[in-house]
Amino acid sequence: MTRKYRTSKGGHTQVQSYVKRSSELWRYALEAHEHGHFDACAVNAIHSCISLADAACIAHGGSRYSGTSHDEAVQYFHDLHISDENFKRACRRFGQMIGEKTTAEYGERNLSQKEAESIYKNGERFREYLFSTILSGFRPI
Repeated sequence: MTRKYRTSKGGHTQVQSYVKRSSELWRYALEAHEHGHFDACAVNAIHSCISLADAACIAHGGSRYSGTSHDEAVQYFHDLHISDENFKRACRRFGQMIGEKTTAEYGERNLSQKEAESIYKNGERFREYLFSTILSGFRPI
């Protein structure tokens, strides 16, 4: 049974737009990381990776997930069905970051340095994988 998702179609222009957005957010995550602003680092890293996942989905399959479920967004990315162990790792990293999204944005406490570092590292590795594979024709701005 094929899973039905709410999606939006896109092309080269949309991929470029999501890559640009992701790059801008990543710059702020990096700056926050350098200054020890752990919540800002995590939130910007997570949103940067969401934009990059959208770009990768469009580049690979012509559409991105446009629903509201975080879990479905990760599953939609996973459903690109790329047979590569590194892709499976990227899916796990994306899932871990998305799993921290609500806590990072709305949690009743601030993130620790360790928590922010974990999100940042997962984001860094996720970005490296996508720019070396699915988005190899697109460069961060």
